[in-house]
Amino acid sequence: MKAIFKKDILSYFHSYIGWLFIGVLWFFVSLYISGYSFIGQNSSVVGAFSIAEIVLMILLPILTMRTFADEKRQRTDQLIYTAPVSIGKVVLGKFLAVAAIYSIPVAALCIYPLILSRFGSVSYPYNYTAILGLWLYGLACISICVFASSLTESPVIAAVLSFLFLLLTYLVPMITSMISRLGNFATDIMSIFDIVTRFESFLKGTLDLRSVLYLVTVIFVFLFLTVQVIQKSRYVVSKKTFSLGAYSSVMIVIVLALAVIVNLGAGQLPEDAVNYDVTSQRLYSITDDTREVLNGLDDDITIHVLVAESDQDATVGKTLSRIASASSGHVSIHYVDPAIDPTFMKQYTTADNIYLNSLVVESSDKYRVINYPDLYQRSSNVFTGETTTTGYDAEGQVISAIAYVTTETKPKLYILTGHGENTLDEQFLSAFNKLNIDYADLNLLLNESVPEDAQAVMIYCPRTDLSADDTAKLIRYAEDGGDLIAVTCFESEGSMPNFTELLAHYGVTAEPGLVLDSDYDNYYQAEVYLLPNVLYDETITKSILQGNGFVFVPYAQALTHGDSDDSIKYTDLMKTSGEAYIHSNANASTTDFAATENDEKKAYPVGVRADLLDENGEIRSTGIFYSSLFVFTASADQQVSGSNTKLFNGTISAVTDGDVTISIPVKTFTDDKLMINAKTARRLTLVFAAVIPVLVLLVGFVMWMKRRRK
Repeated sequence: MKAIFKKDILSYFHSYIGWLFIGVLWFFVSLYISGYSFIGQNSSVVGAFSIAEIVLMILLPILTMRTFADEKRQRTDQLIYTAPVSIGKVVLGKFLAVAAIYSIPVAALCIYPLILSRFGSVSYPYNYTAILGLWLYGLACISICVFASSLTESPVIAAVLSFLFLLLTYLVPMITSMISRLGNFATDIMSIFDIVTRFESFLKGTLDLRSVLYLVTVIFVFLFLTVQVIQKSRYVVSKKTFSLGAYSSVMIVIVLALAVIVNLGAGQLPEDAVNYDVTSQRLYSITDDTREVLNGLDDDITIHVLVAESDQDATVGKTLSRIASASSGHVSIHYVDPAIDPTFMKQYTTADNIYLNSLVVESSDKYRVINYPDLYQRSSNVFTGETTTTGYDAEGQVISAIAYVTTETKPKLYILTGHGENTLDEQFLSAFNKLNIDYADLNLLLNESVPEDAQAVMIYCPRTDLSADDTAKLIRYAEDGGDLIAVTCFESEGSMPNFTELLAHYGVTAEPGLVLDSDYDNYYQAEVYLLPNVLYDETITKSILQGNGFVFVPYAQALTHGDSDDSIKYTDLMKTSGEAYIHSNANASTTDFAATENDEKKAYPVGVRADLLDENGEIRSTGIFYSSLFVFTASADQQVSGSNTKLFNGTISAVTDGDVTISIPVKTFTDDKLMINAKTARRLTLVFAAVIPVLVLLVGFVMWMKRRRK
């Protein structure tokens, strides 16, 4: 086998076809990686691998067409078959030779994640799982092409057959969907040949051992079929032709049956045992917070899914399966085919715009409907009108619904009005529903006091001062154990002594003007667009620090406070670097933010938690303060991939019942962006997509010409 392997692999380089294959494959894949990662600044190479399916469909038939067909054409096949080595080893040797040629450019792709890591955060498991999938997919295609080459003595016909076989496997998903969207016996048979879908599972951020097993099985089956084809042609003139042919047919049936049984058996294994999430955001895993909720369940929950099980959203299906398996039997999944039961949803909602794959989370006495679009986060481009799916929220929505249907009451939060307060963006208002919080406006001019059912009061950027009466009501509410969230506004109209008095009740002061940071790592584009250091708090900032660690806080005031003592405990949530300073007279139109000699540079808090303590040291009231009027806006949140929303959710949870306000953050689909300037991107593209493939082709051409002259 070694001699055959050595002979074949050298023939690929001597005939120039090996060099051509490596150079062309590297060029196309590297060209797409350059556009996707170097120029597009995406931190993964996965998006560029979609081109590989088309390129391999064209190149592999050319690379493999001479494997057996040329041996037959030149009548040299009998020399190989009469060699003191089994036919199986002959086939394996030739397959490994082609596989080695293919593996060279694929192995070289492993350098790309290392290069990208110099310009930002890169998920190595995600990238290298995709490269593994590309390698296994290519080997499976090679085994098919080798089989096609064994069927004929014409290399051209072998190439055409290989292309047709690969094209058929490429079209299987489309043909299957055309036959039936709901699935039937024909589509089940077709799915046996669906190599592409198994390959693409690697590109979605999961290492699915079932896909690995399937591709390995394809390689084995087609190499086995190749052996059978050669065995039959080898003994075609033998007197035992009939018996050997019958034996070959029986063995083919047995091997194919075993392959199907093994893969069907793997499909019955638990999802967690065969499917591993390799995405940086853990898109397809469930969080520890979710497991904690599920472990605490006493009630039985049914999740109705409005779709036939065979036609479900695969990603949502995996999430639901993991939730059910982690619930110790308390959560069950029930699929409802609307074609069979078209009126099912009418008992839960009167809405007409309920989509397939929508969910109903139901306990014995409560339920919540989750419409399918709510399972994904989308953003729109205001210039093009194009909508892009940016995040996945199935886990968060389902766990929120489970918390809702298993609790009797919902906390209520009041949002103060009547003082020119900012209005929360719809994105943040919708977060209240996910947090299982009721909210309502509160005008203290129309109320003698803060309502008794208030779990907390939120004051969001008042432009005018509170009245003395309003302030007295809020202080009395705090003294009675109520909690407060306040966001200050540097653009307030005139002095605000009453609002200042309310903050002072918690020992906090909002300094006039704006705080700026001259440390490059702590601002974005301009010193006033702060990216403060996020400090740990179990409820408020934990999820941020587990994510990208950034919160965007533009146009913020400095918050100052005393030291913690027996009456007040302070926790800084966000803080500038030590290179920050205050511009006391700055406003929205200020353009000169340069520090002066008199500006004191120090670290200033821009987010503070102040807990008022009783005589026993227990918390009797919590105040949470932020100093940027833009902190809870969609535009600020978008800059840091949802971290400001995490801050909002954590803040609300800190002043309400944490057992009810469960909020699993949206998991972003978007890759972290790299910091590659245009000049560097062009240079990298030139080197990897032009210079390297040209050098490979030139070296191959020179060696081929030298060989010909000999």
